[in-house]
Amino acid sequence: MKNDKFIICLLFVLFLFSVLITCSYLNLRRTIKSTSVNHNSALNINSLYEQLYAEINSDNVMINLDIEVMSFDKSKTILKDIISPDSMYLILKYPGTYCDDCIDKIYERIKILKDMMGEIHVLVLYQGSSLREMRIKLHDVDNSIPVYLLKTGTLGLPIDGSNLPYLTFVDDGKISKHTLIANPNQLDLLSGYLQTLADKYCEKEETTEEIIENEHERSTRIILQ
Repeated sequence: MKNDKFIICLLFVLFLFSVLITCSYLNLRRTIKSTSVNHNSALNINSLYEQLYAEINSDNVMINLDIEVMSFDKSKTILKDIISPDSMYLILKYPGTYCDDCIDKIYERIKILKDMMGEIHVLVLYQGSSLREMRIKLHDVDNSIPVYLLKTGTLGLPIDGSNLPYLTFVDDGKISKHTLIANPNQLDLLSGYLQTLADKYCEKEETTEEIIENEHERSTRIILQ
């Protein structure tokens, strides 16, 4: 009888011990998961801050116009001979190590919206090791947007250190403006960016409705005079 009671007590103690072990394990898992989430969130916030910092500090910076670039036809020139102080340019610069599909998405969105940008010339600087590499990665690129290979050097902007694709605007031949990291997962933001540049710097052509409305207003003013 005593043995039965002892066995029952022992089993009960073992049961309680297993429950405590299980609860401790579950709490530990929750703690680890929570710590991991907080750590990842901190990393994401820190990464976002660094990107925003790079964008902001890459505006109003004199770009390096002395870097040598090469076109698809193997012609070498320096950037100074391409960018005129009398014209406006939107430069897409990206590293050859970046995701090919990602760049395709960015490039296609720029290509689609390029016509609305009017007088703003778009050009691509591909940071890579060889012309052959650039041809392979950009085999679907047509001639509507000029592409140049940049083997060495940078534009001299802080954002160059991020190793991410970015856009920067130049309207005086030397100073960067409106620098933006080109994110393939934020194509709507890219569209809004391009639209804003077009609205700010390009003269809008009047639509038929606007022409008729403006003509009507002019006629009305003449009659009232």
